[in-house]
Amino acid sequence: MKTLNKLVSIGKKIVAGTILGTSLLFGGCSLPNINLKDLYKLNNSVTLNNPKLKTLSSGLNLPYGVSLMSKAASRNLQNVSLRSTTTPISEVYVTSPIIKSDDSDYISPPVVKQISGTIEDIINGTATTNDIYTFGVEDMDSFKHCEVVDPTNPDGRIETGLIIETALAGDGSVYVITSDSDTLFKISPNGDGTYSKMNLLTDDSLFGTTDMEIGMDGNLYLAQKKIISDLNEPPTVSRPNRLVKLDVNNLSLTTIAEMPNNGIIFPDYRVPASNQTYGGQSIIGDDLMKIAEDSNNFYFSDRFGGFLYSISKADDSVSTLETNVDDPYFLKIDSSGNLVYMTALHIHSGDDSEPLHTTDSLTIAQDPIIKEYSPSTGLEQTIFSLPDIDLTDFHDYLSTNFIPTLNNGFIPSSYIISGDLYEDSTTWNLFFLDPINGLSEVVSATKQ
Repeated sequence: MKTLNKLVSIGKKIVAGTILGTSLLFGGCSLPNINLKDLYKLNNSVTLNNPKLKTLSSGLNLPYGVSLMSKAASRNLQNVSLRSTTTPISEVYVTSPIIKSDDSDYISPPVVKQISGTIEDIINGTATTNDIYTFGVEDMDSFKHCEVVDPTNPDGRIETGLIIETALAGDGSVYVITSDSDTLFKISPNGDGTYSKMNLLTDDSLFGTTDMEIGMDGNLYLAQKKIISDLNEPPTVSRPNRLVKLDVNNLSLTTIAEMPNNGIIFPDYRVPASNQTYGGQSIIGDDLMKIAEDSNNFYFSDRFGGFLYSISKADDSVSTLETNVDDPYFLKIDSSGNLVYMTALHIHSGDDSEPLHTTDSLTIAQDPIIKEYSPSTGLEQTIFSLPDIDLTDFHDYLSTNFIPTLNNGFIPSSYIISGDLYEDSTTWNLFFLDPINGLSEVVSATKQ
């Protein structure tokens, strides 16, 4: 339980009332929601006017890991003012596979998709979409997770809850990694419109990666979830949640910081026995660690733990900013230095006598909410609340893990939305992918 009573001076002082939060299990209550409307900013930020949701594409095949070409540049905050709505950008994501039940082949392989154009083209549906690389059977083990029968094809399995991350480099190369793999892939342009794949690095230490970002220094930074060696209460943590740096020049891995809180939630996936370092141990199948960066700090969110940390670049020290963050799907930083994240979908069952994953009476307790949080003041505000998520396919596509939260609700743990933020001098655009409903969407606002 946490009480927050904070004073902020932004033009004049705003008193944030005391907020009492409680959680059924692991601090699932949300941060204080300070309604600043359009009068004040969290951190000297611009005002976002009239944010609107638009569906860009539907019918996508389990899309994950959206990433934008401008990602690295946007962290150099002054560059945002130099971009306009006509600046060329590129967006990539990966479709999750459908695998034959006998593991002999794909029914639908993982494909790296690229969308090219201006921000106006992408939002208006006039951008160009291409399949730039299709993964082969030799990479199948990297794309396996918690299989459930494909509801459209009983001979196939879908990998629900598999976390696929991409990072799009300035030369057009795409880094791809999954949460259950020891291999980092690099998909590079050949100069003739085709792309080639390289297994850039295979290392036990890559297991459990749930976020990957290109840092201001050009290196890759990985957010990784914990690994445990037993299922005792409490379990033995052999590797805590951590932030890792991958030097893109010599491919060395360096642990930047380990997070102090490593509670255990549903240890439902075991690292492959062939793995030499962590063989026979467990990772948390649907746990989600996310990172963002500014000029002084990295930021690290722990989805199920509800923690938000800052990691100082000066000495790698870890500070706990919040302990009750509402299960963020992703963590981004805008040009004003504020963190942007989306809260988890909360659902509940109208029939308590039935297991949640089998009942036909699922309803929404809380839709995902896009929020902005100021590390300097500790205040947050709501940017946009998504309308009701379509629950039609949830019984078929989700695994059985539903995590108790507030208001008699549950978080469907294998429902994971990926997102990325793009800004220019006049617009703010948060792109995100809904894998189960097959949607690509954006919330856009003009800046004042």
